[in-house]
Amino acid sequence: MTNSRQTPPTNSDATQGLPQHEPNRRLGQLKLLALFGIAIAPVFLAAFMYFGNFGVPDTSTNNGTLVLPPLQAETVPELTEIWQRETMKQADDKPKWLLSVVGDTRSQPDEALERDEASLYLARQVTVAVGKDQNRIGYGWLQQGGTPESSNSVVDRYADLQLVSIGSEAEAAIQVWLDNAGISAQPGDFVLADPNGNFIMHYPKATDGKAILEDLKRLLKVSKIG
Repeated sequence: MTNSRQTPPTNSDATQGLPQHEPNRRLGQLKLLALFGIAIAPVFLAAFMYFGNFGVPDTSTNNGTLVLPPLQAETVPELTEIWQRETMKQADDKPKWLLSVVGDTRSQPDEALERDEASLYLARQVTVAVGKDQNRIGYGWLQQGGTPESSNSVVDRYADLQLVSIGSEAEAAIQVWLDNAGISAQPGDFVLADPNGNFIMHYPKATDGKAILEDLKRLLKVSKIG
């Protein structure tokens, strides 16, 4: 009787007919996928941090209000240019975090300027109090109204202040963003943005400096950006 069992194909049999360069091509594809994964990993991490509240203090521990989704500066030309400034770059060329005062000197300019400057003073003190990480964060003034003369008098007293004269477009964008948390922006309030230009947190102007500092230290500790 003839043995009807068939011998299973060997590896060499299975690969017959395939181009000899097939293994190399597959290896190249795997390397390309690995490089692509490395490139997009920070994007997914940032999204996970913000939208999953991973690595960012949640609302039960924040002293400020975490407002999601964030306001992306790249959608507002007046805000985008802030991170193009040399003074918003660290020594290694990485961008900085930004703690800004939302100002408005369109009415009663003298009183408004005094109010805004009180908030600016606090913002500067907080960024200095961060200590060894103070090179990772800047402070700014998102000013509505006012004159160049009044603005310059303030800028002269605050080294490295990021002054931005904003118009109705930026004002509306900030308010739409804050509407997500039921917040109405008030002159003298603080807003915090990450190095990627995402505005993520809000503090009323009456917030104690120690409370803002506590949040900043926590964020800078867990953040892998900036």
